[in-house]
Amino acid sequence: MSKKELVFLQTIDDLLQSDLNIKSSLDVMAKMKGLPKKVSKASVEIRSDLEAGSLLSNAMGNCTSLKFKESQIAFVESAQRSGKLCDTFSFLRCREEKCSARNEKIFGMCVYPVIVILMALIGGIVLSVYAPSLVPDFSRNFDYDLYHRNVIAACVKANLLLFIFGLSLVLIARKNAFEYQRLDVASALKFLTEAGTDMDSSLHMAFLVAGKNQYLKESVLDAMLQMENGEPLPSVMDMFGGNAKSFFEIALVSGNLKTAFSSLVISMEKKLQKTESLFISLMEPVTICFVGAYILVLLKDVAMPVLFNTGVF
Repeated sequence: MSKKELVFLQTIDDLLQSDLNIKSSLDVMAKMKGLPKKVSKASVEIRSDLEAGSLLSNAMGNCTSLKFKESQIAFVESAQRSGKLCDTFSFLRCREEKCSARNEKIFGMCVYPVIVILMALIGGIVLSVYAPSLVPDFSRNFDYDLYHRNVIAACVKANLLLFIFGLSLVLIARKNAFEYQRLDVASALKFLTEAGTDMDSSLHMAFLVAGKNQYLKESVLDAMLQMENGEPLPSVMDMFGGNAKSFFEIALVSGNLKTAFSSLVISMEKKLQKTESLFISLMEPVTICFVGAYILVLLKDVAMPVLFNTGVF
């Protein structure tokens, strides 16, 4: 989602929170000078469709100035039935703000290791190309061709270390993104149950929230099928992992599903915070270790042969 869609959600939420109805809020947005042009244009488009008798969800789906997600439109459609439009826009705003903050955090965490990897990689390539030509003619017995081949082999081994490190970062980032997507689905179900939406409809919404995550989409579909077959609730919530099942077993006894989802979301958020804190604390020392190993490999096959032949060692 671009920043313009986020600005639209933030502005419409602020206006709805000030007790304006949706049409009045859109009118105010159309006249605001500080908003991006596309946001103002979108408010005019949506307001025009509402005036023509269209539903808000359809108007947002037909908007050409801004591209709203299918899940956002589905949430608005659900809000039209429940009458909780203000709460829905607050939820959508909070959801997108968290997503934006998460992306910024991931970018910030990856900047340092990426820069270090690139600098080391460039240094290794430059060394493999120019090292043989920089070696002085100090000995007729020195095999420059063999030395050149050893330099290239050393750079390949050293760069392989960097590749392993980079691949590890990618896998960790993907795992982290998956956990956030799972939290997003749990948060959506929490909001929907608190809004009084039945579980079957909530799972249909969760399917849209899962987006392109095939595992979560298949898990939600399995949950929907199991619900149709009368399976107990804990068995359809395995997609959330951890101690999710225990939360819903308690919910079956107490009959309070809202509390179960609330406890689940809090538990998942705490787990993610701990994981991120550990990742951040280990990032710098692990990066230094890999770069140190990279330098040692290059020293062994690039610098040491020259030092031995010059009599330094």
